[in-house]
Amino acid sequence: MEVLNFIPSRFTGKVFADLNGSGAHNSNEPALAGVAINLSGTDFRGMNVNFDTRTDENGNFVFDESLLIPPGTYKISQVSQPAHFVDGTDRASMTGSSGFTVGNDEIEIVIPIAGGVNAQLSFIEENLESRYSYIWDLIASTHDPNSIHSQGITFDFADFNAGADSFALRNGWDGITGISLTLSADRQSATLQANGHSTTVTTASGLLQVVSDGQGGGVVRLSGSYDHHFNTTPAPTASNATRAASSTDSTSDSTNAVDAFFSLFAGGA
Repeated sequence: MEVLNFIPSRFTGKVFADLNGSGAHNSNEPALAGVAINLSGTDFRGMNVNFDTRTDENGNFVFDESLLIPPGTYKISQVSQPAHFVDGTDRASMTGSSGFTVGNDEIEIVIPIAGGVNAQLSFIEENLESRYSYIWDLIASTHDPNSIHSQGITFDFADFNAGADSFALRNGWDGITGISLTLSADRQSATLQANGHSTTVTTASGLLQVVSDGQGGGVVRLSGSYDHHFNTTPAPTASNATRAASSTDSTSDSTNAVDAFFSLFAGGA
């Protein structure tokens, strides 16, 4: 029996939209949840190794030391392109590797016999597809449905199905898990679930917006941080949210903060 002592390796990463082209994730840029990530390759004995995971609510993924990934050559891949986003240039930094190569949606890493690789990986999207960018930016800057209507975009609830292809969290949702947003049949309200709690939010409150892109898809914006919906902080009204939207996305004023959960929807039956 061959026994090899090696230091376990760790691979962490994030999938996000790099809106300003910096190559780093900033607080105002969407991190993408639910993206499939695969680690596969051949270890030093010629044995196949394969692990799968998905990004969490904050766009993060990890293949940690508990997997005891042996020395060998591996590829960590973003399995599929997140819906509605334009592909970007991926990046990697690491210590302990015998070499690595960054390709399109995959990063090849060599773990030496001693092991001990610590890698930080970024699978980067450039921006939303053009048909989504406009409505995303528009609803991110206003809570006034009349403003959206005046720019030729309408609330078209019939275009939406019940499944979110991808979503992004803004301020006030750090560390929150189990998030889901289920729209009602008439798209006038939604059931919000997070951290094991449930509540209802309506379009009439100004905190829920559902906007069609006119091509069978659209964007949902839920305003208000987790505390606004589930804790003691008062939820912002449509009027004060509009004022805050024109100035800041910070949480310095917890009542007026425009914290939001965004969700992208594809149309179809």
